[in-house]
Amino acid sequence: DKVDTVAFGYSGTGQSNQLSFYDRYGAHVDADLVVLLFFTNDFRDNSTVLQSVLRGWDPWRPPRLFYEPDESAGTFTEVGIDANWSSHRLAPPGSDLVLHQQVIMERHPETRAIFGDWLPSGALDCVFYADELPPVFQRAVASTEHALRLFKERTENGGAALLLVITNQVGSGACGSNPNLRKRVTEIAERVGIPVLDLYSEFTERGDWRDTQFAHDAHWNALGHSWAAEALADYLLEHRELLNPTHDERP
Repeated sequence: DKVDTVAFGYSGTGQSNQLSFYDRYGAHVDADLVVLLFFTNDFRDNSTVLQSVLRGWDPWRPPRLFYEPDESAGTFTEVGIDANWSSHRLAPPGSDLVLHQQVIMERHPETRAIFGDWLPSGALDCVFYADELPPVFQRAVASTEHALRLFKERTENGGAALLLVITNQVGSGACGSNPNLRKRVTEIAERVGIPVLDLYSEFTERGDWRDTQFAHDAHWNALGHSWAAEALADYLLEHRELLNPTHDERP
């Protein structure tokens, strides 16, 4: 088969943020298949509150698109991109996370209930591996599911299939080999109705996943990209309907 692929990257983003990026660039490709990569930090990246703790933004005046749960109404509120976000920073760049959290709660008292008893310490992403999540992390998971639902709507309306690829970092690395995060992502995808390719399992079958990363960086090296491409190609050969829904009708 002749297959054209177009790769898009938007550093430091989750699926909520990527929706606006997809609307601006990806939707015009007229793709048969949209592949979303899910990384360990995507849950956090989908939360305007957690991202603000990390980056020093005002959670309600961010430079990226977010969706925050409204538990009382059972809906989600769009937190749009603020063109003047930099003038609403919480503190000077480089300030510590605890200070950012304190400023957020002072500026927006309603966030005290969102944070609960949680205080920033260590890697934020490792919290998502716990059995029980603090409220702000529960909201991040809910925002992620909402973003994936919107992505499915976008792609279906555009005539494209959608595939979620869980990277090998989800289940390995700095937070240890804990299945909770992979389980949360997979359960969301099942509820939303998005097929999943789990690269952690694929890489484990091929060898030591640690060989696929740079020595001092968790991103894929050449071997990691090769294994990911092979796994995706094998998956699509087994699920040809995703790559081209009408391939059986073509000569």
